[in-house]
Amino acid sequence: MEEKYYKAYNERYKTAHSLGVSWSSDIATPIVREILIKYNIDKTKKLLEIGCGEGRDARVLLRDGYDLLATDISTEAISYCKNTISKYKDSFSTLDCLSDKLEERYDFIFAIAVVHMLVLDSDRASFYQFIKRHLNDDGIALICTMGDGSMERKSNIDTAFDLQEREHETGKMMVAATSCRMVSFKTFEEEILPLDLPSDYPRKGKRSFNGSAHYDLIDIKLHNRITDKCRELGITPYVYYMTCFNIMLHAYSGSEDIAVGMPVSGRSSRFLKTV
Repeated sequence: MEEKYYKAYNERYKTAHSLGVSWSSDIATPIVREILIKYNIDKTKKLLEIGCGEGRDARVLLRDGYDLLATDISTEAISYCKNTISKYKDSFSTLDCLSDKLEERYDFIFAIAVVHMLVLDSDRASFYQFIKRHLNDDGIALICTMGDGSMERKSNIDTAFDLQEREHETGKMMVAATSCRMVSFKTFEEEILPLDLPSDYPRKGKRSFNGSAHYDLIDIKLHNRITDKCRELGITPYVYYMTCFNIMLHAYSGSEDIAVGMPVSGRSSRFLKTV
């Protein structure tokens, strides 16, 4: 029986592990922690991870005491996790979410870099339906995929198991090509619309750049100290406060990649003429 194209990652893991290395990074995905904090998903809740890979997110959550079942379609990946995170080996299980069914429902289901491996419309629909069937009525689902929101492209599933040269932190490596499909935000919305699940911030019909503002007061003595420090550093208070703001966002989110917009239109400083 011919292997399903989306199982090709199992061969990629086998190649890397046979060389004594892992394929993926062991750095946890920041947005998983962000969602747990944002929606107050505590350690009494039941969590399900689809596509745990080599356990970069599961490792952290299990050590922190979360009730997590970490799954992957790859038998090689699950074996790797059971061996390298042996204390929690019973929390890892092989799962094909396109055909298997679990007995339980979950409060938080997350899948990081999984859905882009599914190329066929029918497979992607089965993936979404699995999440809906296994999510509690008031549960939260997090689906992260590849793409820039506008690009649409897909790989040839017939070549998923073909060997291709890929970059690895140890150098070039010949591994299974696997599969990939990137979709635009529009297509993504059309895919999940039939699920009839509430979204966090539903998009309005008309695009708008309207925002809101928050004002607060700072103690004059503290402000004077900050102003003196700015003179010492040769920067403006604006730069100082924006730096503090970014540090605060990093502390809350754990993310290293934070974009903050700054108004520059109508400012006459010669330093801003090229901005």
